[in-house]
Amino acid sequence: MGSAPVLAQHLYEPKSEAHVWRRFRPVITRQLHCGILLSARGIENWAASLLALLNADPAIAVDAVFVLDGADKKENDRGGWLFQLLQAWSNRSAAPFARQSIVLPSGLSEVALRLQSGSLAPEDAARLAGCRLDLLLSLESQPLPVDCSSLARQGVWSICCGDPSRPRSHPPYWNEAWNKEAVSTAVIRQHLPGGTRNLASCQVATHPGIRFTENAVAPLELAGQALLRRLMDLLEDERSLTALPPQADQTNDRRPPGSLAAAAFLRGQILRSASLRLEARGRKQQWRVALRDRSSRFGSQSSRFSADGFRWLPAPQGCGYADPFVVEHQNRHWLFVEEISPTGKGRLACQEIRANGEVGEASIILEKPYHLSYPHVFSHQGDYFMVPESCGNETVDLYRATRFPGEWTLEQTLCPGVAAVDTTVLPLEGVWYFFTTSAWLGNETFLFWSDRLDGSWHYHPANPICSDARRARSAGALFYSGADLIRPAQDCSVCYGYAVVLNRVKRISKTEYEEEPIETILPTCQPGLLATHTLNSNAAYEVMDGVRYVR
Repeated sequence: MGSAPVLAQHLYEPKSEAHVWRRFRPVITRQLHCGILLSARGIENWAASLLALLNADPAIAVDAVFVLDGADKKENDRGGWLFQLLQAWSNRSAAPFARQSIVLPSGLSEVALRLQSGSLAPEDAARLAGCRLDLLLSLESQPLPVDCSSLARQGVWSICCGDPSRPRSHPPYWNEAWNKEAVSTAVIRQHLPGGTRNLASCQVATHPGIRFTENAVAPLELAGQALLRRLMDLLEDERSLTALPPQADQTNDRRPPGSLAAAAFLRGQILRSASLRLEARGRKQQWRVALRDRSSRFGSQSSRFSADGFRWLPAPQGCGYADPFVVEHQNRHWLFVEEISPTGKGRLACQEIRANGEVGEASIILEKPYHLSYPHVFSHQGDYFMVPESCGNETVDLYRATRFPGEWTLEQTLCPGVAAVDTTVLPLEGVWYFFTTSAWLGNETFLFWSDRLDGSWHYHPANPICSDARRARSAGALFYSGADLIRPAQDCSVCYGYAVVLNRVKRISKTEYEEEPIETILPTCQPGLLATHTLNSNAAYEVMDGVRYVR
């Protein structure tokens, strides 16, 4: 099909989630030629958005759209009458699986493929194979009724709506809402003549509301971005296209829920809403910070976390404190926090921890027109630096203390043009690692490295290192527990910042990264806590935060 000219990096739309980190990756010098597979006329809403994303990318060439003639079998059972009413009402808010007319680029038209006894007609299979496509992409929420994996060089790629190792429902993502599961999953799959392998997996928090069709929106949006990233990986180096560990596939449940299931779902949602209102009783939630000395020795000698001995610190009237970091300087200890105003806007504050464990008066050290949080303070070569969260400014900024602890000057913008949250820095064996989570979509955490603190960031080949809302977003600085390097992360599946998950880093280098969760610190560790999402320490003190109801 010929070679394409070099694609300049500035052609990528910086606001696209899949492209936000593109400038850190090699410039793509060729195009990937794809064919789209559909099982019916028109295209589902979620797939139309994904197709628009592909068409907008200069590295992707959609050469043809194929419709399987005769595969459009209407379901006789659309579920019970109450479920149909519930679904129609929910679709008014979000209808990801409703079909719309497909909008094709100029010069592209649909090509009908005939089915004969469950297979493609021989002449149509030969015609499809003759297109010499790099891959075929199935944009259907249900599996295709025919195997086309041998008709393109890289087989057929699809998005599995749900965890393939568990039974999936019709409509997709109903089971997750019905069972109140913590996360909803989407998996990028590659179907080859020798079998199927999973290329990427995304877990987002299950939407808890009564409009259950909204639960499909986030996982499918994130899956579209993950698919585009994997296509870029394929273009850069086919050898980097590694697969996830294999899982046994479960069958789809093609029976929509009946009226009794819909009634039970409605009843559960009403009771949940009433329970939350009763629990709150007109109170509001407020973040607070707790402090203890290191007598418990967690993080150095204790293998399990215990919240014994923490004291909750006062905060200014009407304000909250969160994201605590503790730093030692000239034998004095300082607590850095985000101060949350009644409007929700954050600024950064600091207070001294006195020898008796009490804290001094807090003073504001950094305030901007935009929200600030997560005051990640650390020392390097005798100076103190801070990388606060400044996603409202769409930057990752490095500050230097000109007069510690109260005066800070912007040293350098490490990463412009990106809304990133809770960026965490790790110096290790002469390399600087930066863990950061995109705020635009989902809870995916990315890893970058540099030879200098203020040097250029390099995109890590293992990215994203985590796409699981249960343990992705950073929850504090990395630390050692015995010989183990631990990355604390937030569990955002139940709610924002619900719990802290401790991930053991098994391997980290410029080319490798692997971690595994080993412990979860639930808000039940302290009476009255609703959530906890930051854990930090130094040689003398440990700090954590939590949210409670207050009058």
